[in-house]
Amino acid sequence: MKYFVLREGREFGPYDADELRRYTGEGRISPSDGIREAGASGRQFGSVHEVLGTLGAPSLHPGGPDPASPYAAPATWQSLERMPGGFQATPSGIPVPPSMQWWVLLLITFATCGIFAIVRMFTQANYAKKVDPANKSTLYYALYLVSAALNQALTIGGAAGGQKLESMPLILLSLALSFAGIAFILLGHFKLRASLEKAFGTPLSGVMTFFFNVFYFQYHMHRVATAMKAAGAP
Repeated sequence: MKYFVLREGREFGPYDADELRRYTGEGRISPSDGIREAGASGRQFGSVHEVLGTLGAPSLHPGGPDPASPYAAPATWQSLERMPGGFQATPSGIPVPPSMQWWVLLLITFATCGIFAIVRMFTQANYAKKVDPANKSTLYYALYLVSAALNQALTIGGAAGGQKLESMPLILLSLALSFAGIAFILLGHFKLRASLEKAFGTPLSGVMTFFFNVFYFQYHMHRVATAMKAAGAP
């Protein structure tokens, strides 16, 4: 039998009995969370604590793991709960992400004609490099800027010389630079996404990454930073 865990109007799972025991012991699931059976019946119970009692689980306190228990989660920011949509610090801990509300970033981006989004893109890539030394988003973003600058220089140079991009070689070169720029920035976004997933322990949407990238990443960074600071992260 598998179960869905209910918390604040959201549903997580399904989990089997062993997973319920393990996640509750680790502090990822609270014994006071709601719970229902998976499947067509969807029978709902009072709390995880009640179900674990019927399954013969060890005695648990409704408010959370017993602090004296060896299974109690450590009272540090590194014990941030791990559920779908939740957070999980790496075993050695991670630095607090750059914190800014995504809508503030959006407003400043509009006010600066997009320049601030590019700056923030490199800030996020720098953070990804800290939590994942193998991350190469900064390199891909730099290559994107180089290809965009070369394409712009090609256009301006042709206009300054009284020519337009009408010859086939120039058109092909411009297209090649455009496609290269798109490829580089997408590589940067998805490499950054992979590093954040690893650091935060939560999956990030590929569709949201493709369309909203910098703002989507900032939403998650702010969310994690807020939770870490509230839990006492330095």
